[in-house]
Amino acid sequence: MSPELLTRTGATTPSAAGERTARGRWSAGRWWLAAAILLSLVVTVRDLGDADAYWRLALGRLITGHGLPGTEPFSFQAAAHPWVAQGWLTDVLISRLWALAGAGLTMLAFGIAGSSAVLAAALAVPQRAAVPALARAAAVVAGAVVRSQTLGVLGLALCLLLLSRWREGSTRAVWLLAPLMLLWANLDAGFVIGLVAVTLTGLAVALHRRFVPGSEPGARLRPLGLALLLATAATLATPAGIHLYGSLGENLAGAGLGISGWQSPAFHTWPMRLVELEALTLVVLWTAAGRLDPVDAALGLAALVATLYAQGTAAAFTIVALPQIARYGTLAAARYGPRVVLPAVALALIAAAVAAVVAPRLNPSHTAGVEAATEPVAAAGYVAAHLAGDRLYSAVEWGGYLAERFPDGRVVDAYGPPAAIGQAAQQRYLDVHDLRADWRTVLREDGVTHAVLPQGSREVAALEEVGWHSLCHDAAAGAVVIAAGPMPAPDAPIPDATAAPAC
Repeated sequence: MSPELLTRTGATTPSAAGERTARGRWSAGRWWLAAAILLSLVVTVRDLGDADAYWRLALGRLITGHGLPGTEPFSFQAAAHPWVAQGWLTDVLISRLWALAGAGLTMLAFGIAGSSAVLAAALAVPQRAAVPALARAAAVVAGAVVRSQTLGVLGLALCLLLLSRWREGSTRAVWLLAPLMLLWANLDAGFVIGLVAVTLTGLAVALHRRFVPGSEPGARLRPLGLALLLATAATLATPAGIHLYGSLGENLAGAGLGISGWQSPAFHTWPMRLVELEALTLVVLWTAAGRLDPVDAALGLAALVATLYAQGTAAAFTIVALPQIARYGTLAAARYGPRVVLPAVALALIAAAVAAVVAPRLNPSHTAGVEAATEPVAAAGYVAAHLAGDRLYSAVEWGGYLAERFPDGRVVDAYGPPAAIGQAAQQRYLDVHDLRADWRTVLREDGVTHAVLPQGSREVAALEEVGWHSLCHDAAAGAVVIAAGPMPAPDAPIPDATAAPAC
């Protein structure tokens, strides 16, 4: 194996270091990492296919124009629900980026943040480990499945990087945890994952020392404990203060609301299949490497359990697993076979490929096409033209988009996690969504006479049976706009909602 490949990125022989200083050249390892990070943009620059982006955009505009709201601002179900500022700074950031250059700049900025997360995770490979730059680069590309909660994932990657440096003896690194958590708590509710990662790392190191005397000589537990206390205190410096933690518990009810991020993993979809493959690869490499760091085991297993509970944490598992795949893959390769490296030309080729793939995604027409295919754009246009101000029942996955289209007047139903809309609003939504015994009473009490729903959904079938009829059909999104009507005769045929005119 080439000695250069078994040197961590940025660490070369004295002669090589002198040559680089004299000539200003990048090492081969840095070429590989640059190429991998550039390639990861193909995955991290995502289309806006998540309705959360739309209600967060609306919320950011509201905060920018009027300040932080005291109660939930969009849903008629949650008019009295106190609003807790989870991720308010991200909402403002989205609205500012959108105002500057539209969806394209927003997608690019969050894509760069996602790629920065995988870079930080790759750099979190322990410096004492002999990890080839190629292994780091390959891990970056393999770990680039960063889709949602991008800024939270970046926070986790930076947290892992600081913990890695602390274990190598850099006490100064842990003092950066407090400012990191301060910013993270205002950007994303996932900051709790960072606190858990710090706690697990400290416990694993302490137990390792107890059972294996002389291990972890550079890690000082007392500074880590103090830094953890300061970091926890820093998370209270948000508009919500201590109430932020209470709202996080409400989000655990997101699975009952049907929010996909809180559901168990759908392993039949290709992103989750990649996560499944990554988990299997990690376990195989743990075994093949011949040794396992207890901190890696604790963090890896905890992240995997979280992913099995809620697929929205899959990106966090990817970030935790990424440096471990690089480290243990290198150890396994050293035991079982050599590697061959050719770096520089790949960067130019990858740059061309990335530009060809990413640039079309940033085009406004492409964004509009994705929006029309995933959100009820035409249906919302019909509502704006003919039903302005009327309350709408809609599927929760479209609620976020409708909140962005109709931010005034509280005309939308459920659109976000329970922490945003409240448990009572969630239950009233589920009364209708699950067609519980009182579902018609809920609609009547809420004054709802119109709905935007997926064609063929159970709500559409049930509503048609009690006299609702379709006003228009949004074929692109597979949506229908339906309105209340008189109870039909028992033998009356049920109309086909898709036969209505186009929206």
